[in-house]
Amino acid sequence: MGTGGHGLHGDTVPRTAGHGGGDTRSWREGLGEAPGVPSRVRSPPPRFLLSEAQKRLFEKLVLYCDKSANLIPVSFVLGFYVALVLERWWGQFRSVPAPDGLMVAVAGNVHGADARGRILRRTLMRYGSLAALLVLRAVSTAVYKRFPTTDHLVEAGASLPLCCDLIRAR
Repeated sequence: MGTGGHGLHGDTVPRTAGHGGGDTRSWREGLGEAPGVPSRVRSPPPRFLLSEAQKRLFEKLVLYCDKSANLIPVSFVLGFYVALVLERWWGQFRSVPAPDGLMVAVAGNVHGADARGRILRRTLMRYGSLAALLVLRAVSTAVYKRFPTTDHLVEAGASLPLCCDLIRAR
């Protein structure tokens, strides 16, 4: 069973120095530590509810689980969990739009040194920046505090009143 202070049949197991010094505790004492939970929920008496055959089967199941738990280290399983969490975070991070690529494409493909070309480039870049700002406003409380309403977007120069009317209409 090991060094955790929990025995299978109510016995006490000495704890190691990393687990509270040299004190000994029964497994029943550990169950009594759940605050706010009635004692009948914390420690149901399975020995009174199970037949002798069920008790033996349950004990075999506990021993099998204990033996199987040693086959796969916790750090190995934890590694998979951390990898999954990081993969999900990276997917969310990658889904946040960055207007940089759009701006490079617009600057390279919308030609013209005249007023029409300049206004078209500025309008497309403003729409890209506004789209990124709206997404960041939806996922970041700091950005939402800075721009709580569409009127604040207009005041900051990130949007025109016409665009804000379209945003409100949806």
